[in-house]
Amino acid sequence: MSPVSVLLIEDNPMDAFDVNEALPAHEGFVVDRATALLSGIEKAMARRYGVTLLDLGLPDSTGLETLREFRARAADVPVVVLTGHRDEQLGIEALRLGAQDYLVKGRDTESIPRAVRYAIEREEAQRRLANATRVAHQQERVAALGTIVAGVAHEINNPLTYIRGNVELSILSLAAIVQHAELEPHLLDEAKEAARLQGAVLEGLDRISKLSRSLRRLTRGDSNERRPVDLSEVAAQVAEIVVAEHAGHLDVKLDLQPVPPVLGDEAEIFQVFLNLLLNAVQALPRGGRVTIRTRHREKRVVAEVEDDGPGIPPEAQPHLFTPFFTTKAEGTGLGLSVSHKIATDHGGTLTFATGGRGTTFTLDLPEAGA
Repeated sequence: MSPVSVLLIEDNPMDAFDVNEALPAHEGFVVDRATALLSGIEKAMARRYGVTLLDLGLPDSTGLETLREFRARAADVPVVVLTGHRDEQLGIEALRLGAQDYLVKGRDTESIPRAVRYAIEREEAQRRLANATRVAHQQERVAALGTIVAGVAHEINNPLTYIRGNVELSILSLAAIVQHAELEPHLLDEAKEAARLQGAVLEGLDRISKLSRSLRRLTRGDSNERRPVDLSEVAAQVAEIVVAEHAGHLDVKLDLQPVPPVLGDEAEIFQVFLNLLLNAVQALPRGGRVTIRTRHREKRVVAEVEDDGPGIPPEAQPHLFTPFFTTKAEGTGLGLSVSHKIATDHGGTLTFATGGRGTTFTLDLPEAGA
C-alpha cells in the first residue's frame, strides 16, 4: 500500500498528538504539521498531500472562513475538517464549502483513518467524474462539428479531384515533351523543373486529401478499437463514479446479470452509460432512485437505466434525440443525440419509455459474434 501523506493544520499540541496516534506510520500514514493557516497553505502549495486535516480554530483564522481561505488557495487538496465541538449546522456548511468530512476532536479520533482514506477515495472519484465529463463534453463538441466538417470535406474533395486530374495530365504532357520534343537546353531544363513542381503539387494535394479523410473519420467517431466489452462491468464502473459524486443525494440500485460481451468501443459505451445516468440524476429530486439492469435476450445484450423522476414532458419526447435540443438551462442538447449515434454505430438501438412517473432508457446491442 502506498504511503498516505497527510497535512495536519492544528495549533493545539495535544490534539496534534491524538491525530498522530490515530495515523501511525506503520499503517502507512505520513503526517506533516502546520500550526497556522498561512503556514499550512504554504505547505499545501509547495507539495502534494493526499489529504488535509484542518482545524477551524487557528491563531490566524477561525470558523468556516478558515475552510474558505484554504479551499481558495489549495482547491485540489481534499479536506477533512476538525472542530472542538459538535455542531450539525456547521458540519453541513463545511461539506457545502467542499470539505470531504467533519470530525469532532476527542470524540471522533477512531474515525480519523477511515475519514482520511474516504476523503482521498471520494476526491479521486470526483476527479475521475470531472475528467469523464470533460471528455464527454469534448466528444459532444466534436460530434456537433461532424456535419459541418463532413460538408466542408465534401466541398474540398470535389475540386481536389478535378485539380489532381489536371495536374496528372500536365505531368504526362511535360514528360512527353521532355522525351520526344527537340528543345533548346534551357527550355528542356524549364520543362523538367515544371514537371518536378507539378509532382510537388500532387504531394500537397495528397496531404490535403489525407487531412480531409482524417477529419471526417474523427467527426464520425470511426474507431478501430472494437473489442469485447462487458456491459455489466461498464455499467458498474459508471455507477461507482456517479454515486461517489452524489453520495447521500441519490439511491442507485444495480441489477446486473452476467451477460456475454458485445463488440464495441469501450470508451464510447462508457459515455452512453454516463450520459444516461447523469440525465437521470438531473431529472431526480434529492433522494431519488436510479436502477440499472442488464439482461441477455436472444443474442442481444440489453441495458436499462430507469429513474423514478417526473418523466419526460410529452412535448419534449419527439425531439429527445435531436442534436442541440435540451430542456436544461445549461445543457448542450448533445448528450442523448451522441448516445443514440453511438448505439446505432454499434448495430444497436437506444430507446426510451416514460410516463407520469419515471423514465427508462434501453440500450440494446448485439452480442459479439452474433
